[in-house]
Amino acid sequence: MNFKKRIICSLISLLMLFQIMPLCSSAASKKTTADSLIEIARSQIGSYGSDINKFTEWYYGRKESVMWCNIFVSWCADQQGILDKSIPKQSGCNLTLNWYKSKNLYHPLNSSYTPQKGDLIFFDTWQPGVAHHIGFVSEGGYIKIDGKKCIRTVEGNTSDINDEGEDYVTEKYREVDSKKYKIMGYAHPSYGDNKIQATPAKTENLKLKKASLNSISLSWSKVKDANSYYIEISTDKSKWDTLGSVSKTNATITNLKTGKAYYFRVRAYNNGGYGKYSSILKAGPAPDQVTGLKLKNITETTITVKWSKAKGAKSYKIFLKENNGSYFEYGTSNTTSYTIKNLEQKTTYSIKIKAENAYGIGKASSGVKAKTLFKQVKGLQTEKLSSTGFVLKWTAEKSIQKYIVYILNDKTGKYTSIGSTKTNEFNVTDLEPGITYSFRVRAYTGSEYCTFSDIITVQTLPEEVEGLKYYSLKTDSVKLKWYGTDGAESYMVFQNTNGEGWVKVAETTACTIKISDLNEGCTYAFRVRAGNKAGNGQFSETVTVLMPNQTNQA
Repeated sequence: MNFKKRIICSLISLLMLFQIMPLCSSAASKKTTADSLIEIARSQIGSYGSDINKFTEWYYGRKESVMWCNIFVSWCADQQGILDKSIPKQSGCNLTLNWYKSKNLYHPLNSSYTPQKGDLIFFDTWQPGVAHHIGFVSEGGYIKIDGKKCIRTVEGNTSDINDEGEDYVTEKYREVDSKKYKIMGYAHPSYGDNKIQATPAKTENLKLKKASLNSISLSWSKVKDANSYYIEISTDKSKWDTLGSVSKTNATITNLKTGKAYYFRVRAYNNGGYGKYSSILKAGPAPDQVTGLKLKNITETTITVKWSKAKGAKSYKIFLKENNGSYFEYGTSNTTSYTIKNLEQKTTYSIKIKAENAYGIGKASSGVKAKTLFKQVKGLQTEKLSSTGFVLKWTAEKSIQKYIVYILNDKTGKYTSIGSTKTNEFNVTDLEPGITYSFRVRAYTGSEYCTFSDIITVQTLPEEVEGLKYYSLKTDSVKLKWYGTDGAESYMVFQNTNGEGWVKVAETTACTIKISDLNEGCTYAFRVRAGNKAGNGQFSETVTVLMPNQTNQA
């Protein structure tokens, strides 16, 4: 892709990626003759198909096939009402050049002159020192594009923006050092209101005014004699792209990527050209809105919340509201969870989260509401667990008249009271062996009920094993059996040999087992207990077995 094509593609891409909007509106700067003349020239941009067109017909009064770049300049001057006053009616570029030289209004390229908006630009295409092409300078001063020094022009009888074809009116950037279309210099016509203008001063105080989601707002100090301000952007400070221009000292840049940092610089512009760049400002959009805000834990004096990570966030601000009050900033978190402390009991609070980074604060999350607990019973634990009950204990609270104990009804799914106590323990009875139950407790102050405790689940122990017997006695083995026990998940068999102590010798889920490797003539005692996840039940009664001798068997 050649240089001109790259320029056009770059400009089109920028227009698609970014938008620049003034932050406020005010009266536009006064329009000069040069401004109006360039507007006229730009209004004619397009293809004219051949050298016979409206410009040549205007000049000759008939259809005439001639090179028409200078005729186009004359036609625009006629439309502005300055023909033969500021710009001569000519068809030959070199004649026009000599006309300005005679009036001392010509400035060669190698002079110190800075081209102004509305100037005429002359090109030497094949014969040194002779002008063969002419156009308007549509933007004063020089600009670098892809590292090349360029000037912006509007020309007739030229190629299109892709440097293809001919017989176009086109606005383009001309490379100053081009060997194909060598720039000779510039004429500064006497429009009456276009004295040679100094370039503006350096733009100062470039600041980030506001960072929003996918956009930022910039501001800077006003520069004397500036008509507009050009804003440039970069991602690494090595390559800069022009976003566009505004007439005021502020602008909003949109369509930025959240979580990405950019570099900005601004320079003032007038018809005399560009001023010096401002200092470089590093800025980026504010982070995304926080989502997924949820309650994690609530106590009498704390509320813990958590949320999803927000794109572009470096930290998070926590905002709190008590009852129907107003939100205020409570604290900051570097993670996606936070515990709000020192709260009042039985009070309703609302919470919102905003993500923040170095450039701004994102939109607030949806709020969550929570009520702190009130004298919640804590520390539930069990003692003296059996197959039909246990003792439920908890931490005592001050100023409590009584505690009420509740059990979950599996059929209704609701908790119902099974009794109350003035102490911090309660004897739970009449339960079924091996069944899992759910309990909770709450206190009563004498005037109001406090917050329920957390739920405690308790499984009762299995019943005592009954009916233990032996059968099928042999010299080295014996079989045992017993009745099945409610709440049992397995059975453990214990053996005592000649009164030497009890040892677990087997575990089974059945109600019968064969014990082998016994010694003849020895006395063995056996007992069995049932077990489940909660623990082990009571031992069965003991059964004693005298192993027969071989001779006795005979």
